[in-house]
Amino acid sequence: MALYGVVFLGSTPIGAPVVGLLGERFGPRVDFLLAGGLALAMGAGVLLLARRARSRLRSGLASSAADHELPARVTEAEMPLPTSG
Repeated sequence: MALYGVVFLGSTPIGAPVVGLLGERFGPRVDFLLAGGLALAMGAGVLLLARRARSRLRSGLASSAADHELPARVTEAEMPLPTSG
């Protein structure tokens, strides 16, 4: 909730004057174009970072699986019985 408050409520006093200044100087169309372009750029950046993280995770899992051989499957007959006591 704190992050939500900072992002959606706390950034308004910072962004509103900038958007107002740009809208006053260049018009509302430029404001909308800049806001849309910024949103697309941020989305593309997050997507790129997520893909990089996923590929690093996959390569890390592949190398760790190659380093450690998995044990053979144990059947019920081979499992030790629990002892009471």
